[in-house]
Amino acid sequence: MDPTNATPASLNIVNPIYDLDEFLPLTTNWLSDPISRLRAYFTTHYFLATDVNEGDLTIRQAPNKLCVISLAKGHPGRGSGKDDLSPLSITFSDFKGIVGKNKKHAPTVNSISPLAEITTADGNIHIVRAAVHGQVMELNERLLKEPMLMRQKPDTEGFIAIIKPKIENSEKALSHCVTEEKWHEKDGDHVMNA
Repeated sequence: MDPTNATPASLNIVNPIYDLDEFLPLTTNWLSDPISRLRAYFTTHYFLATDVNEGDLTIRQAPNKLCVISLAKGHPGRGSGKDDLSPLSITFSDFKGIVGKNKKHAPTVNSISPLAEITTADGNIHIVRAAVHGQVMELNERLLKEPMLMRQKPDTEGFIAIIKPKIENSEKALSHCVTEEKWHEKDGDHVMNA
């Protein structure tokens, strides 16, 4: 029913009739790209690895300025993708017992502070840096028991940490990182010379 052509007598305000098909185009990519709605709210930056064994990191900054740190595509810890079943483990750096959502006495880190070490099936250890100067608000303790989340759901449940930037100005806080567009321009070769 098109309400613009309806007469006042035919409008039912108590039980309106909606044409849900008009909303279908908004949901077409939800199954193929479940985080597509998040992109509208988060700003994505990339912290480029300074060592071949480290790998790039994705930083998704929320409107409240908190930064979610996760492994970028091509990071050795992500293996060959979500179907890669080779063994993987993570060990968090010792931040005086901060695991989970402990916000009291949150430790301060700089962008190159090690947050964790990821050990892959080949025995290689890959250091995960903080990528942002600020306070560690959460380390994803779920990864200790379910490390495969870093491969299967790296942008959601497989995040490494949440950091509150020390600098409120997000442009300044992330000035050492590259934008999503510049990261994609690199054609897969993202490692900078140290």
